[in-house]
Amino acid sequence: MADFKYGEITEKIIGHAFRVHNTLGRGFQEVIYQRALQMEFNLITKIDDTNIAQAINYLEAYNLEIGLLINFGSKRMEFDRFTNKKYKPGIIHHPAQSRKSQ
Repeated sequence: MADFKYGEITEKIIGHAFRVHNTLGRGFQEVIYQRALQMEFNLITKIDDTNIAQAINYLEAYNLEIGLLINFGSKRMEFDRFTNKKYKPGIIHHPAQSRKSQ
């Protein structure tokens, strides 16, 4: 994965996600995994077309270049890495930035 743009950081994120999954197992709501993943850094059944479409929509809507979709709900953790083909460098459209300007 290191051959991809941002491959090193996405590899680290996936490694942390595996540690969270190995610790908690499956069956929790996303917020539990989100909090556990946040703690590890200091989502739930099978990844389907709807999840993929949602991830791509978020990348495009917020002009994010790279995204990860992580599934903690399956027997083995699954993940997909996405690249926003419509990414426009230099344009910031991130929810955190939007909140700051209000």
